[in-house]
Amino acid sequence: MAKKDKHLAAAQKAIQKGQTPKAIKEYQKIVELDPKDIRAHQKLADLFAKNKQNAEALESYEKVAKHYAERGFYLKAIAVYKQMQKVDPSQLSIYAELADLNEKQGLTGNALSEYRTLATAYEKNEMPGEAINILQKMKGLDPENLNVRVKIAELYAFLNDAEKGKEEFEEVLEVLRKSENFDKILKLYEIFMPLFPDEEGMAAGLAEAYLRAGKIDKSLKLLQAEFKKNKDDKNVLQMMAECYRHQKDYENERLTLQHLLTLAGKNLGYRLKYVRACLNQGENDRALYELEEWKEALFKAEKIDSLKDCYERLHEQLPNEEQVARTLKSIYEVTGEKDKLKEVATTLSEDSGTELGFVQSAAEDEVIDDSIMADISDDLEDIQVGEGDLVDDQEEVPLDILEGPLDSILTSGAETSEEVAEEPSIAEETPVVEKIDAVEEIEELEEIEELEEIEELEEIEELEEIEELEEVELEVDTGQEVELDVELELESGDDEDILELGEEDLQVVEELDPASALEEATFYLQQGLLDEAENICNTILETVPDYEAARDKLAEIEQRRAEPEEEEVAEEEETAEEFVDIASDIMDAADGLLSGDAGEFDLAADFSNPDEGKADEVSLEDAESHYNLGIAYKEMGLVDDAIAEFDKAMRHPTRLIDSLALKALCLAETGAFDEAEQFFWAVLEQPNLSEEERRGVQFELGLFYENLGRVDEAINVIEEVAATDPNYRNAGDKVAALKSGQSDSPAGSAGKNAKDRVSYI
Repeated sequence: MAKKDKHLAAAQKAIQKGQTPKAIKEYQKIVELDPKDIRAHQKLADLFAKNKQNAEALESYEKVAKHYAERGFYLKAIAVYKQMQKVDPSQLSIYAELADLNEKQGLTGNALSEYRTLATAYEKNEMPGEAINILQKMKGLDPENLNVRVKIAELYAFLNDAEKGKEEFEEVLEVLRKSENFDKILKLYEIFMPLFPDEEGMAAGLAEAYLRAGKIDKSLKLLQAEFKKNKDDKNVLQMMAECYRHQKDYENERLTLQHLLTLAGKNLGYRLKYVRACLNQGENDRALYELEEWKEALFKAEKIDSLKDCYERLHEQLPNEEQVARTLKSIYEVTGEKDKLKEVATTLSEDSGTELGFVQSAAEDEVIDDSIMADISDDLEDIQVGEGDLVDDQEEVPLDILEGPLDSILTSGAETSEEVAEEPSIAEETPVVEKIDAVEEIEELEEIEELEEIEELEEIEELEEIEELEEVELEVDTGQEVELDVELELESGDDEDILELGEEDLQVVEELDPASALEEATFYLQQGLLDEAENICNTILETVPDYEAARDKLAEIEQRRAEPEEEEVAEEEETAEEFVDIASDIMDAADGLLSGDAGEFDLAADFSNPDEGKADEVSLEDAESHYNLGIAYKEMGLVDDAIAEFDKAMRHPTRLIDSLALKALCLAETGAFDEAEQFFWAVLEQPNLSEEERRGVQFELGLFYENLGRVDEAINVIEEVAATDPNYRNAGDKVAALKSGQSDSPAGSAGKNAKDRVSYI
């Protein structure tokens, strides 16, 4: 050991004289004598690095780093590998070791940073497979880091593995949709459009992103282009209608929804949107027809609130419309809104029932005179009336007949109640035989009515049999069962119906509704589909040759064809400009993808931040790790890295004061004296600072001032320390030395002296 000490002394002497090569030789002899002396190996590595012998330095550092890592001293190993990284940043294996050690230490943010640099380096060196492997590790460490997933998808696209790339894209898209972050969704589509240009639904997805981000014009242009490719895309049509609504173009919104209903007639959501579009456009009669046609289905589907809203809007526009008031009355009875029920009831006539078929109570019906009933009972006592002779007053007797007196009923309503009142009643002046004859006449009339009813029923049954036969024929022709679930659907302002099958999109039209068809032609014309619009108009004229509106629409179509230079060319130019803008946005987002630029990984950094949402505070365990790593970095002279670690450690309250003070010392070492001073005072302003901590920081601040040559300020600060505890680090003696001018810290040496102090305590 004496020989080792001799070499150590010689090495120290050489270092003091600046003889680095000689010092290296002495330390080489030391490690030969004692290979387990890790400090000697580390010092030898430092000397190699100082002498620009990088290969030798890396070899010596690696021995030290592995020694610490194998024994679980991960922080010390990290500090050594960090020193190796400074010596030669091009060694990718160092980044991998650092990432692994930081991960083992629980410093996820640091590990991700090292992996990020490594992935970027692989990408720059055109090693996408290796880059994906690293990115997958990052994804495992931080699954919520969306920019990692975006990068993985980009690299899969570069490798022509569209399936895996699309999977990553869909995962990111799903996360963003749940958070309703439409600006980031838009950014995502702009990045992936160039990567998956032929992917189905990509353009529609971009259009939706524009729509949700409030860029309505761009969205509509894309949707119109998609509609021309596929006229039956319900999702595209629904978004087109929404775009028109945002633009307050309620006519086009209604026409679009009307076309959508030809594809999905039973979709009650589309129906409600159509009704609202009618209301917004002022088409109150059309809205009322639709609501009356579908209110029962809407009620059964528990759309009562939407139904009420639409009827209330109609009631505001049509306050004297009794049908609206009756339906509102029924709705309020269901919802239990008594005040509104009372208000709407005042608009109804006294004899109006409700829409749900409410019958007037007995109290409201006219009362039959008891004496008349007694006389008729006596006269008919001996007459046998069969059960089949009775009239079913619940279904067949009109409501207005029930409102008159009994004698008016017996005369089949031929006279008014006032006229009957002037004539003598059967009970008063007619003999019993005549009364019986009158009753027999009534029975004969009832029998005739019953026969007529039977004939009507037979006709109805015959019609039903015909319909059943037609259904059977249709099943035979098609070879499969077709459920003729026919529903009535208003397509135009006329009261003509189009019969549409259920949900299978199979449409059977008995009669052409020219007004509805003309609106469909108008919709196609406004979308620039001239041929489709023309075909519909020709079909209308084949059915209704004198329909002038269709001829006018054909003339409009011909005019659009004949004047492309003015209107169509201008529209095409506008559309082209819109697509150029959209393409420009996309290409700007995609610019630099996979180009190997060092900062390209940050392209999607706005999607997520590893530290975002993790607050300004870290866990105590993480804070301790960052704090200790900062000290390790500081001891090795890696001041900038130490500052970064202290910044992270101070996020936890328990290490805030220590980290602030050590950061101030590190800043002083770098020569950032003004900033260092600010951090010292920032510590002293902390409200939870203990007296012991305050003394320590004040003393360090006094030394800082002393090293800067600001003696008076140093005396003032250290005197405060001596006043509370004269023995604290010999504060009293230090003040006396400063006042006598015997300071041992020359001006400007703050960085040098501060470097030797790891902590202020």
